[in-house]
Amino acid sequence: PACVCAFQPVLILTLNSRIAEIIEVAPLGSSVLLPCHFTSNKDSWVSWAHPVIDLVNLTSKGFIKFLDPKSGRLKVFPNQASMGNYTIRIDELEVSDLGCYRCVWKNNCHQVELVAETCEYIFLLKDFKVMFSFFLQVFLFLS
Repeated sequence: PACVCAFQPVLILTLNSRIAEIIEVAPLGSSVLLPCHFTSNKDSWVSWAHPVIDLVNLTSKGFIKFLDPKSGRLKVFPNQASMGNYTIRIDELEVSDLGCYRCVWKNNCHQVELVAETCEYIFLLKDFKVMFSFFLQVFLFLS
């Protein structure tokens, strides 16, 4: 399947059989982790891209190919890859870092939409949590 981000203002968007979509919110200037986990990956490469620029490729054995290390601000955790964790970290977050990131292994794709934390977004999240809590209570009441 195609792996293309489409921003929607919720914390976790969807999880279908092969595409997982997540939103990460972080203030500019901070460090942010972009999660990516695959349960089985024997010796094949996992690739991170943003949006069409390849950033890094890594394997479960800890091999790394930096393609665009973002001036040294992109970090990987090769010792975690053997456990299926291909999370990356971006330090000193800049406006140019915002947007869609894709972590791809074979036909599997994790999409992470990176959004700058703003007052408006925090209020949106609080409203979302209140609405979610209300609908959960109604659901539990009706069950």
